[in-house]
Amino acid sequence: RDTTEDEQFTGIIQGLPASDLEERVARALNKRNLGYTFREAFFAGRGQAGEVELDFMIYNGPLSIPVQVDGEFAHASQQQKNHDAQQDAILNSYLAKQGGTLPVLRIPAWKLPSQAEADSVIRELI
Repeated sequence: RDTTEDEQFTGIIQGLPASDLEERVARALNKRNLGYTFREAFFAGRGQAGEVELDFMIYNGPLSIPVQVDGEFAHASQQQKNHDAQQDAILNSYLAKQGGTLPVLRIPAWKLPSQAEADSVIRELI
C-alpha cells in the first residue's frame, strides 16, 4: 500500500523546497525535538558554482550530524553516486576541521517509505 496517499506534504521545509522523503525526515526530527538546518549551502551561495548542499545538519547537543537523503531517481546512476561520494569527501574534510561533526550519513529512499519508517530511522540514528 502506498502510504503517501495518507500523508499531506507541503513541499516546504524552513521556507525551502523539499521532497516527500525530506519532509518525512524533518517530521521525524521535529517529533524528537531535534534542531536542524535544512538545505545548508557550503563553499558558495545557494545555486552558485562550487556549492555543496547538505540536506540536513542535525544538532544533537554538542554533536552535529550531517545527513543527505537520497531519492530513488536523483541518486540512482553510477555517475550520480560518484558525484555524491566526491561531494561527501569535500564536506567531510571541511567539517572535520570544524570539530564536533560526524561524517555525512546518507539515508536511501528505500528506508523512508512511510512516516513510521522515517521515525524509526531517526530514532536509530540518534
